[in-house]
Amino acid sequence: MKTQGFVFATAFVVAFATIAQRIPALTAGTFVRLTISAAIIAALPTLMVWGISQLVKFFSPKAH
Repeated sequence: MKTQGFVFATAFVVAFATIAQRIPALTAGTFVRLTISAAIIAALPTLMVWGISQLVKFFSPKAH
C-alpha cells in the first residue's frame, strides 16, 4: 500500500508540473482543472501497480 501511495504521489507531481508548464496564467479555475487532470493521469500508473501486485498475489504459491 505504501508503494502505491508513493507511485501516485510521484506521478501526480510529475503530471501537475508538466501540465502547469503549458498553462500561460494560473488562475483559480485553471488550478482546479489542472489538479483534476493531474489526479486522473496519476491514477493510471497507480492502478497498473495495483493490478500487477494482485496478479503476483494470485499466481504465487500459497505457503502451507
